[in-house]
Amino acid sequence: MTHRVDHEYDYLFKIVQIIGDFGVEKSNILSRFTRNEFFLESKSTIGVELATRTLRVYQSFKTQSLIRLHDDGYALAEREGLSFLETSALEATNIEKAFQTILNEIYHIISKKALAA
Repeated sequence: MTHRVDHEYDYLFKIVQIIGDFGVEKSNILSRFTRNEFFLESKSTIGVELATRTLRVYQSFKTQSLIRLHDDGYALAEREGLSFLETSALEATNIEKAFQTILNEIYHIISKKALAA
């Protein structure tokens, strides 16, 4: 199988791992994001599942509004200096936003370092 390589980008980021407890639908999150699919009768995945999707990230000077958050997850993320966003692969809730948020944060960290150098 041949893959088209797109050299029209400044940075290439790879998300390496999605973590969570057994049975929380990590594979379906990946399927929903990369192929917009959800398999209600999916079997547990053991090992590694790979998928790709290309997104464009544009520099933005507007701040993002906060979404409604559950206290426990939000408190943990805040305490550890992490981002927090609830997702549902079944309902296709915040899947796109979760990956876009991760990529935007990585992009802004890299751009700040590039400007400082």
